[in-house]
Amino acid sequence: MSADVFIPISSPGHLLSVYRSKSQLSQAELAKLIDVSAQSVHNYENGKQEPSASTWSKLVDVLKIPNREALAIWR
Repeated sequence: MSADVFIPISSPGHLLSVYRSKSQLSQAELAKLIDVSAQSVHNYENGKQEPSASTWSKLVDVLKIPNREALAIWR
């Protein structure tokens, strides 16, 4: 995905879901890559839990989320 493309995102969970899908990763696969449980990824995507700053950084790196989007949505 080009860093110049901006996808309108409504929440951190939506952002993660969109980029996880674009990366063709399951929640379990993503969880292994960032050292959390699949349930945590599910909770992040559904707004039940927010990732820590260090986990958010891993998510941004693994999913190749452009900094502009990552910073705009991070609370």
